[in-house]
Amino acid sequence: MILEVKDLNAWYGKSHILRGVSFNVKPGEILAMLGRNGVGRSTTVKALMGDVEKTGEITFEGNRIDNLPTHEIARLGIGCVPEDRQVFPTLTVHQNLIMGLQSQGRDDGWTPDDAFQLFPRLAERAGTEAGSLSGGEQQLLTMMRTLMGNPKLILIDEPTEGLAPRMVAQVKDLILEIARRGTSVVLVEQKLTVALKIANRVLVMGHGSIVFEGTPADLAAREDVRRDYIEV
Repeated sequence: MILEVKDLNAWYGKSHILRGVSFNVKPGEILAMLGRNGVGRSTTVKALMGDVEKTGEITFEGNRIDNLPTHEIARLGIGCVPEDRQVFPTLTVHQNLIMGLQSQGRDDGWTPDDAFQLFPRLAERAGTEAGSLSGGEQQLLTMMRTLMGNPKLILIDEPTEGLAPRMVAQVKDLILEIARRGTSVVLVEQKLTVALKIANRVLVMGHGSIVFEGTPADLAAREDVRRDYIEV
């Protein structure tokens, strides 16, 4: 396993959000975390990155990381794409990508040219300030900037939220390409149809804990889980 999480609890002040969350991530797989808003999916991502008060064990490539600060977790090879598309608005598209580059990159690692080949629209706007991009373009830019650091595991929080169907398809294709190139993905996703098409495994969260784990086919067969914990 590239990531193992055991008995993870997390708090915001006195509010106990995560309650004994345990799961693992295999090398090169896409693991989707599903559930309604407010059940703890984004908090799980923040806990993995050291951004919230927590207890429990988090092991990455065999090493405990639950007591490390965020910047050290990132340096070990975990990338994070936050829900709010944090581009540098006054920097150009190309400058945003360069900001994500490691000082010592791998020969087979992600480069700005990869971003421009995959998404010609970003290439067309390489000299444009990122703040003027559409929401979908900003989402793709944020994901590609994170990939410039060549993470071994990438956490992606609600990447399709508010996007038009055409942009959702591009985000989906990028996630599949990330996994194809060997990077593991933890995907927090609201759209059940997207998750079921691209995930190898799915977790469903409810009230701060995991209530279901299985394949997309397993979840498709569980109308009760979808009704009680996913569908609105």
